[in-house]
Amino acid sequence: MPRAKKPAYTSDFSNGLKNQNEPDMDLELEEDEANCGGSTNSSPQNQVAAQKKSPMMASTSGKKRPASDHYDPSDFSHEMQKMLEGFGADVSKTLNYKKKRMEQLTQSSLKSANKKVEEIWKNQQQARTKLQEEFSKQIHAVYQQWESDMEKSHEQEEKLNVCCHGFTREQKIY
Repeated sequence: MPRAKKPAYTSDFSNGLKNQNEPDMDLELEEDEANCGGSTNSSPQNQVAAQKKSPMMASTSGKKRPASDHYDPSDFSHEMQKMLEGFGADVSKTLNYKKKRMEQLTQSSLKSANKKVEEIWKNQQQARTKLQEEFSKQIHAVYQQWESDMEKSHEQEEKLNVCCHGFTREQKIY
């Protein structure tokens, strides 16, 4: 029984891509069976001829490919290791890029925060200096007013003492 037409390329995990133009061993085996009358008990001569034409064993009993008797897990491990290393390299590159980007963003954020803090510090320092100058002026004005009031009170006290002395003299006279 002929098979349906295959796509141009099929995936074969052990040999990569398979071209349709290459002879299909499975179809050749089926054609040989059809030419021999389709009997499963073909003559030993036909079986030998079929074995020479096809790399498949005649006694596979319906299997398309022989099972690999010498499966080497290190081959898969090696392929997997290469794939994981490639993936790890990509992840490492991405993480390094993100780390550098994060450092840049952090540094720019710190610079802008420090700049704002310095501006606020300068503004507050200027405001404190201005308040201190105003306070000093007010204290100086109050101090001068207090000194002038003290001088006036001393002058009035002296006048009062003079008046009191004069009054006490007049009392003595009378």
